Amino acid sequence: MNKYIVYDSSGCRETIEADTAGLAAGIYVESGDWEASTSTWWCNVTVVGPMKEGETEAATEEDGRYRRVRVAVEPDEPACSADEHDWQRPVALVGGIESNPGVWGHGGGVTIQEVCMTCGCGKKTDTWAQDMEDGVQGLTSVTFLVGQFDVEQS
Repeated sequence: MNKYIVYDSSGCRETIEADTAGLAAGIYVESGDWEASTSTWWCNVTVVGPMKEGETEAATEEDGRYRRVRVAVEPDEPACSADEHDWQRPVALVGGIESNPGVWGHGGGVTIQEVCMTCGCGKKTDTWAQDMEDGVQGLTSVTFLVGQFDVEQS
């Protein structure tokens, strides 16, 4: 197990033991107390290490042990009135064409609109999402829109 120093723009800084820098970043983000969100967002963390025996200060960017890692933070799926959501793409509700309902071109990817046929919650998957912190595109995000559809009329 290696020791890494991990921090983000909030100023929070932790020493984490993990096999790799990527795993250390994931542990840092998973252990965070983040505000609830209905959409995917990305936590960009700095990972320094592995730290050498007895080393407590962060390495410099030049020594090759300093890296930025982007970790997707996925939204919790909202509750459904049934045991689980029944995600579907009926063209009458999500639009598009019969052979590929709910799918729309977006940048270098697509957006896929789905609806839970039980509770009317919308689910939008974007395969060309953008991290607003640094502008990187081509990421995948999911957004939930509770009550977006009236499924009783379909």
